[in-house]
Amino acid sequence: MTGALAGVLASLPALFLALLSAGAGHGDYGFARALFPVPMLLTLIQGDSLGRISLAASLLQFPIYGLVLADAFARRRMLWAALLVIGHAAAAIPCFAGTVPNFS
Repeated sequence: MTGALAGVLASLPALFLALLSAGAGHGDYGFARALFPVPMLLTLIQGDSLGRISLAASLLQFPIYGLVLADAFARRRMLWAALLVIGHAAAAIPCFAGTVPNFS
């Protein structure tokens, strides 16, 4: 549960940076794409907009990351932590490669 709390606390500055990089729709969305790649990719199935699914995923992402990382470190199973980092990076790559054209 401590991991989820840490994730919630990490969400606050991450969401702030993501909103800041959006620039009221005129920004480059750099922080949003880097910090929230899966929610950004989900916009592709929501009509190129930040719908309910993307917003829910954004709010849940860091608490889930916190749970996974806390469990991985507590059980000394670094594979889960590594898979989380690799998965996040793998999702971020298409976000910066033009896959999400509405947010370029």
